[in-house]
Amino acid sequence: MRSWSFNASANTTDFANGKSIDIMDSITPGRTIQVTYSAAPTELSSNSDVFASVTGLPSSAEDVVTYGACYRLLPALEAARLQ
Repeated sequence: MRSWSFNASANTTDFANGKSIDIMDSITPGRTIQVTYSAAPTELSSNSDVFASVTGLPSSAEDVVTYGACYRLLPALEAARLQ
């Protein structure tokens, strides 16, 4: 689907949280719609936090976050001396 809009002020009697998605495309009756959304991940606050349950990211993204942190820290070190 290409034609949709987010409604942040939906009727609370129909939608408990007051938010809905309006779909402007024609949909065949009986077909399901899958909605995927993204949000900013939550920061880890302690060493005992479980990555996937705290951040909201899949556990497969843990390596990406680790390598990203290494990438940002590398300019502070002398790369020629790293083994």
